[in-house]
Amino acid sequence: MSFFDDDEVTAPPEPRPRRRSSRSRTRLQRWAVLAAIVFVVVLVLALSIRSCQSNRKKSAYSTYMAGVQTVVDDSAAVRKQIVAILNDPTKYSRKQLLAKLDGLEATQAEILTRTRQLAPPDTLTAEQQALEQGMEVRLEGVRLFHDGIVKALGVKNTQAAAANIASYSGYFTGPDVYYQMFFYAPAQETVQKEVGGGVTVPAVDPARSGTALDPARIKTAIDRMQTSRKLTGIHGVSLVSVVLNDQNGKQVAKLAPNKETRVTAGPGLVFRVTVQNQGTVTETNVPVAVTVVPPGTSAEQKLNATMASIAAGATATVDVPGFNPAASSIGRVTIVKVFAGPVPEEQTTSNNKAEYRLRLTYPSG
Repeated sequence: MSFFDDDEVTAPPEPRPRRRSSRSRTRLQRWAVLAAIVFVVVLVLALSIRSCQSNRKKSAYSTYMAGVQTVVDDSAAVRKQIVAILNDPTKYSRKQLLAKLDGLEATQAEILTRTRQLAPPDTLTAEQQALEQGMEVRLEGVRLFHDGIVKALGVKNTQAAAANIASYSGYFTGPDVYYQMFFYAPAQETVQKEVGGGVTVPAVDPARSGTALDPARIKTAIDRMQTSRKLTGIHGVSLVSVVLNDQNGKQVAKLAPNKETRVTAGPGLVFRVTVQNQGTVTETNVPVAVTVVPPGTSAEQKLNATMASIAAGATATVDVPGFNPAASSIGRVTIVKVFAGPVPEEQTTSNNKAEYRLRLTYPSG
């Protein structure tokens, strides 16, 4: 054994590998968390932007379709009013009917204007054009119906008039068929593709539009219009002449408007009034009014009579009795105002009246 055996020196341990500092590890962790936060924020922003864009697109389609719904409904209302006219035309006077027809045409024209002002999404430009074209055709149909009814008021061949108006049916069914084919169907597909559900594309019913101008309904309506005194022909009467007779029917004087006529006074004088029917239909119960204004007073004497009937273009007379001049009127001027009519639906009354000046004298002997 060596002296140095007890003093053997043990070799030092190998050094452990150095670990990264805790500071570096913390820094990496922070960067990882920050990256995750940034990713989440970007993802949320992207989803929000996409959602907003989707909502705006959906809102644009919804707004446009709401406008389409309005013009479609309003045009359908015009059709319903046309049907109402045909179902009961005699509830109108001629003037009222013409005003109603004018109003329907103006309404349909305004609907077309609103249709052209709609702002469709870019994907529905072709459908918008189809909608406008349909409304243009519908407006022409309303115009033709308007003119057809006006002409039917004065025709004798009601069968031909009814057939003529019924031939305009395509102007009402055509736009609806066109709408279903070139607006509704492609718009449905586009809306589903672009925004999915939640947007309603208005639909129409071409079959219902086809019944608006039904030939049988039109024929019945025209027949009723032909027998309605309120609707047919031109109405108007004219005052032709006034003669003053004595109580025995003998002529005393023929009066001239706005001129002084000397008249022999006497009891029970009678105004014989002649009236002409200047319209195209027989007038019944035509009123005639005579107002006598004695001299020196504002008191008026009113005398009235009624003509039972005057045929179109014919003249008729009626006696208006009851004129008994007072003694105070002798030698002075009495004003006489005569008015014939007016008859229902008469438009011009300037030729219905006249004023006469009578200077009453004592009877001879």
